[in-house]
Amino acid sequence: MLDILNRIDNKTSLNRKRLKSTTTTESTEFSYITGFRSENILAIIDTYEKDYTTKNCTVFNVEKFQDQEKPEELIRNHPALYVYQLKYIDYNLLLSLIRRSCTMKSLEQQSVNEVGEKSSDFDADDEEISSNLASILKQIDNQTTWHAPKTLWCGTDLTTTTTIMNDYWNLGPARFVDICCREHEYCSIVLRPNEKRYNLFNESLFKMYLCQCEQFFYDCLKRRIRLGKNYGDVIRNVYFKRSNLKCLQPIDCNAGWIFDNEWQ
Repeated sequence: MLDILNRIDNKTSLNRKRLKSTTTTESTEFSYITGFRSENILAIIDTYEKDYTTKNCTVFNVEKFQDQEKPEELIRNHPALYVYQLKYIDYNLLLSLIRRSCTMKSLEQQSVNEVGEKSSDFDADDEEISSNLASILKQIDNQTTWHAPKTLWCGTDLTTTTTIMNDYWNLGPARFVDICCREHEYCSIVLRPNEKRYNLFNESLFKMYLCQCEQFFYDCLKRRIRLGKNYGDVIRNVYFKRSNLKCLQPIDCNAGWIFDNEWQ
């Protein structure tokens, strides 16, 4: 976390203005919140002052109506001793920040909550999905929607009412998998169906995500929560074996003028 904040510090000041003084005892557990935004994605990180570790993290898509007032409410209710600051950063930094401070923090918290639980996250319904993978993939290739059981965030069409109305902290029974799908949904670089952006046009009926987001999603689902079969394996197979899956890959370009006044 600290190395990312140092990288951000090189581009923008993170000096925080105190609202009031505090004693040494009070400050040991004191935290402050900072907003980091790229494109339409806003991550509000609650950080411990003493060691810069993450206390909490919430991600918003400011394009969503239900996400437009929640950041202000979160900021207003936080007992901060510092003035809240919003920092605009590039998508690479935001991806790293969300992955370390939000995704990993959520997975760690969920692991702590499930200590001692012996039941598997793989049941008869998941076995049915796994055995019917070919028919599900065919259904998806035919441009029809599919939503994964036991989740609120996993599916091939995340523009449905179910996911649009989700609160960031709402998760389905398959919580580990749903955390991965939720973070994937908050990718900062997305090309929606029939949308022209970044000099590209998405002819598909499904969203196109940044390739880095797809890689993070794959790695997250691959995490071994328990020995044996895992629901993440099922969702990973359904999503990444689609024949029409494409992703967005940024390319660094240098342009200059040549003698006939044309770009090269």
